[in-house]
Amino acid sequence: MSHKFFWEVNLTKGIQKGLLFLFLALFVAAIPALAQMNVTATAVPTSGTAPLDVTFTATVTGGTSPYTYDWDFGDGTTHGTTNPVTHTYNLAGKYTVRLTVTDSSATPLSTTITVGTITVNIAVTVEADPQCGLAPLNVCFHGEGAYGVEPYSYKWNFGDNAPAYNTTEQNPCHGYMNTGVYTASLTVTDSKGNTGTASIPIVVYTEPLFTVTATADVTLGLAPLRVNFFGSHSTSSFISGAFEYEWDFGDGSQTCPDVAPQHIYSTPGTYTVTLTVTGQDICGQQWSHTDTIDITVAEDPTIFMTKPSTGSSMSGGQLVLESLALTSGTVVRVDYYINDTYVGSATTAPYRLTLDACGANGTYTIYAILYDSKGHTAQSPSVSITISNPTLDGTNYVLKNPFRIKFFGTGFKPGAKLYFNGIEAPITKVLSSNIIVAKGGPALKALAPQGVPVIVTIVNKDGSCSAPVTFQR
Repeated sequence: MSHKFFWEVNLTKGIQKGLLFLFLALFVAAIPALAQMNVTATAVPTSGTAPLDVTFTATVTGGTSPYTYDWDFGDGTTHGTTNPVTHTYNLAGKYTVRLTVTDSSATPLSTTITVGTITVNIAVTVEADPQCGLAPLNVCFHGEGAYGVEPYSYKWNFGDNAPAYNTTEQNPCHGYMNTGVYTASLTVTDSKGNTGTASIPIVVYTEPLFTVTATADVTLGLAPLRVNFFGSHSTSSFISGAFEYEWDFGDGSQTCPDVAPQHIYSTPGTYTVTLTVTGQDICGQQWSHTDTIDITVAEDPTIFMTKPSTGSSMSGGQLVLESLALTSGTVVRVDYYINDTYVGSATTAPYRLTLDACGANGTYTIYAILYDSKGHTAQSPSVSITISNPTLDGTNYVLKNPFRIKFFGTGFKPGAKLYFNGIEAPITKVLSSNIIVAKGGPALKALAPQGVPVIVTIVNKDGSCSAPVTFQR
């Protein structure tokens, strides 16, 4: 920046006047130009919640250092004089900040700039009770504003598409009917129009259902019985973190937290093993589900019937008997009894015996007896089954024109067939559950010749079958 200085001198003579102008020109040229001073400043941050700390930094070029600084923070407080400088705004509002910088030259230069506007929001706090829970969930809120000019007004938005709730009430309650994660927010406005907002998450969920499955590689055997267990569980979106396992082996031993433990049973007996899986939901509440397995440690020797299962029902056909035999020796044979009558034996696993059940009707009690190489015997628990078959009571009529034979009995079902000496009748018609007719003209006569006894049976579509009866026309 250049400067010019002027003096008023009255000269009368031309030569003297000319010399003076020359001198003044040389004097002005000899005065150095003063440097121009440029000032910029920044503020970090420019907005936030009260109390808000803002750091101001000035950058100065030109002029003569050192510089002096005068920061006017716009809030009526004491000015700042350092660079950089940090100032705390304790009241919500909008503040215009100005800076004046003065250098240290003989003729000081001074520059004032507007740094910018600092926006300070009301401090808002929000609380919710409860903040997390099962649907439907009733939540009571509490909100407060601070560092503004009272009185305050409140505007609640519960985040579930319910209308915004304008009120001066600080503690409204709201019901959440559906599951989800909601953001409830509160906007507080003071008497000067300054605002502030705060929010809080609300978690609404249903009971975190998950399934637990416990399995074992063996559930029956002689002591000492070594069992390998394995546990698993399904997932749940409301469970946070890892699931915890606890195995109770049912024999009074210490529980185990492993997913796949091994356990040895030394004493005969039946043990109920319980797997409990626990997970913590997103609200911190723990949920547990269980599964159980029965482990049977058998006496030596032991036998169990595996077919048929007790309480089962069947219709005729073949009755299959099978057993599981356990012995420290060798199985010699397994004998089977029905209603205490011996019906047959088997010598190799699975110790199967197949019987013809046609014609049997009623409830039957079945058990097996094991004989081993050590001279020991063991009898299985009894199983009870029900067998249902059709019956032919021996009553019949031979009808002519057309030729047909009518039989009487019980348990006849649609689609049943009549057999003569094991050969199916040309036509069988079921008239009711008690009456069935064989038709077929000459072909039927050939199956039941005049004066010749033949064996007649009936077989339903489900495989149930009658005991044979003798027929002669």
